Order: sequence, then C-alpha cells, then structure tokens
Amino acid sequence: MPVGLAALAFHSILQAYFWADDFLQLFSIADTGFARFFFEAAGAHLYFTRNTVFWACFRLFGLHAEWYFALVLLTHLVNVALLFAVARRLTGSVPLACFGAALWGIAPANAGTLGWYSVYGQVLAATLLLIVLAQLAGHACAGPVRGRTAARWALLSVVASTSFGTGLAAAFLLPAVVRVLRPAVTLERSAWAWVLAVPPIIGVLYLVQQRYFLATYVGSADMQRFMQPYMIFVRPEGLSAIASMLGSLVSYGTASLLAGAAVAPLPYPGPLATAATVAFAAVVAASWSNADALARRWMVALGLLVIAVDGLIAVARATFYTAIGFTMAHAASEGRYHYVPMMLLALILCLALDAVPIAARARRAAARGVLPVLLALMAFAAWSTAKRIDLHADARDATRQLVESIRAEAIGKPPGGVALIANGRFPPAGFFPMPDGTPFPGWVAVFEMAFPGDTVEGRRVFFVTSQPGLLEAARRGGRIAHLLIGPEATPPPAAQ
Repeated sequence: MPVGLAALAFHSILQAYFWADDFLQLFSIADTGFARFFFEAAGAHLYFTRNTVFWACFRLFGLHAEWYFALVLLTHLVNVALLFAVARRLTGSVPLACFGAALWGIAPANAGTLGWYSVYGQVLAATLLLIVLAQLAGHACAGPVRGRTAARWALLSVVASTSFGTGLAAAFLLPAVVRVLRPAVTLERSAWAWVLAVPPIIGVLYLVQQRYFLATYVGSADMQRFMQPYMIFVRPEGLSAIASMLGSLVSYGTASLLAGAAVAPLPYPGPLATAATVAFAAVVAASWSNADALARRWMVALGLLVIAVDGLIAVARATFYTAIGFTMAHAASEGRYHYVPMMLLALILCLALDAVPIAARARRAAARGVLPVLLALMAFAAWSTAKRIDLHADARDATRQLVESIRAEAIGKPPGGVALIANGRFPPAGFFPMPDGTPFPGWVAVFEMAFPGDTVEGRRVFFVTSQPGLLEAARRGGRIAHLLIGPEATPPPAAQ
C-alpha cells in the first residue's frame, strides 16, 4: 500500500525534464567526459557516486529525460519499501509501518528532490542509509556484530557520503548512532574498527576532492576565495543565521511530514505548521516514559541524525541565503532539503506512536478502522500531489526548439559546408555559473549535449561569441574549444 500510494503521488515525474543545474552537469559530461566530471564539486557536496551515476545515465539515455526520472521514481519506491521494513522491525507493527511509510512516501515536499535530477544523489543516499538502518535494527539484541557486517555498513555509509550532502552528514554520525544503540547492538573489536574508520575516510575524501577541484578547475583567485569560505568555513557572524535555519528546517520538515499532504504548498511559518510541529513533539513526549529502553535509544539516534543532516544544510546554506536577503524560514521551505530528514522523522513518529499508552483493544480498532480511512485520504492527497509537481515543460520546449533550430541552420548549408551560428543564452540553465566559475556557455552547450560530434549531417558547426568569459573557458580545452570562436576568427582550414 505505501509503495502504491507513493507511485500515485509521483508518477507524473516520468514527464519531468531537466532544468537549472541539470544542464550544467550535462554540459560538463558532454564537454570533458568522465575523468573531469568525476571530481567535479558543487554546493559543498562530495559527489563521486552521484557524478558516476549521472555520467552513466547520459551515456545511456542522452537527453531522454523520461529514463532518468524513471530511475528516480523506482529508487523512491524502493526507499518507501525499505522504510516500511525498518519501521516494522523497530515497532513490530505492520499498521504503523504502513502508516509511516505511506505518510513519508507521498509527502509533497519530496517533489523538490524527486522532480530535479541533479539532487538524485539524495535519493540514492537515502537508499543506502535505510539499508544500514534496517541491518542495525535486525542486529538489535542478536549477539555481537562481526567485522564483515560492520565493513559492509562502513562501505554503504561511505558510498552514501559521496552521493549527496545529506548522506555525508548521516554517514559521518555512524559511530555515534551505534554507540547510542548499545547495549542492544554490540560490536566485536574488529567491527568497531570499521565503524570508527568511517568519519576519517569521509574527511580525507572530502578534503582531497575539494582541494583537487579548487586547485585544478577553479582558475581565478576571486573564485578561489569565493569557493573556499562557501564550501568549507563558517563565518562567526553567520552562527545566528545557522541556528535559525536549523530550527526552521526541523520545524518545516516535521510539519511537512504531518500536514504537507493535506495543504500543499504548506504555508510556513503559519498556524498549521506550528500545530503540526507541536503535535509531533507532544506525541514523542507522551510516549517517552512508556517506551522501552531500546525504543528510546532509537528515537535519540534518529533524532541525532535529523540534527546532523539539517545542521549540515544550515551550515552550508545559511550564509548564502542571508547574503541574498532570504529569511531562514523561507530558505528552510525548499523541498529538496527534506527528503532524508523527513524519512528519519517518519521513523521517530512510528516509534512514538507504538509507545503511546493505549489499550491493545484500542490499537486493534485503530488499525482496522482508522488506518483504512487515513490511507484513503492519503490516496486522494497523492493524486492531488501528482497534478501539482512542476515538470519543467518550458525547459523541455526550449531545448527541443533550440536543437531543431540548430539542425535547421546547419542543414541549410551545402553538404561539407560550415555553419556559423551566433551563440545565445539558454535561460533554462539558470543564472549560476559552472562549478569552476565560468559562465554557462549557452547554445553551444546544448549542441554538445544533443549532438555527439561537431557536425550535423555532414555540415561542420561553429558557434560565434564575443563574450570574453566564454572564449577564455574555450581555451581551457574540452569539446567547446573546437566549437566556439570569436567574431573575428575564421573556421580552421580543414573545416572549410
């Protein structure tokens, strides 16, 4: 049932298209290939796994976005099933696991992640984190964990950290989570060695990747100064903004989980969001004294993960949003930040509801009478969510029209001839620069994505620009060096 509801809520992303950062990543792949793209950094993430998957999808599917988003939808459905499995192991209750997985699976805030392929790494990170949580739940009170099992947890955690920033935060906290779950989860000495190795491995990978990228691909001194404070350091004057954004992230995520499906988009801040957050806190507080020791330990461990994930988002983004004049409440309402935190909050909710002091007869009555009504309401909300998702149809139309225009311009020349096309802006790519600080090249970039070679049906294509930044970027190499020329330049003789 939860998987079906999630499919109903997000099936429309199969018609979604690329936008904004997607085009920047696609151009990087088409222009320089895998070796450079593998190390490419953006937004303080560690992206080895995400970049590898993105590259593989481009090689397999080109600009056919429906296949990318089919992968996104499939992974989300797997995650809903995994969340159900974890909640069932933690509570022993099928109805609670069904409720929690369905509530998270249809949450409209997830559209911010599922409808944007550039943040697919967060969906992958959630999969890996859920697998680790499922295994941790399965080993509770089951004897010491052996080294081989802990090595698997460590590997999954490190891969999650290289998928998205939320995975990095959760993976870094693995030793703390295991420690909180003691004595129910005990580890052999060799197993502890693997678990304790995760944070330093992530730290080394992060520093190496960031320093390599900054030294190799970020050319100007100004960009070096911009990237380093943004990606690594926290300015003291930003601490209050970070704290404010952290509180808003936790509050908005909690409210979106409980009430987002009922009212979307959820007004935040607002009375409904406040009521939902207070209700969540009240349920946890009411259940705390009645919960057994293991359930309390799990709620603490999951709560630490929520704080770690939301805290890293706040550290990485609060200063930026302050600089552009956004309030922290506005910044926290970006749906793409909440996929993993809401998943963890759903597990806490299941644990809390399981421990609320209610008679067994009342629980059975709720499972038989209340849950079906809630699931029916969720089905209606899921159908409504599917119709509200921004599928970026304008970006699809703009891409198609530009590709057709380039093709028409090229085939208008005689076979073996040269087509000189004035390079233009491509608004769907947004206004942010490439990760190395150079401007997005515009039409020539879309040409590289759509055409594997430098010709169209036997006609050599060049794009003409007078923009100094683009000409400088072209001189650094890649396919663009053979495609972009200045207004005074003439095509190479071999192309004539």
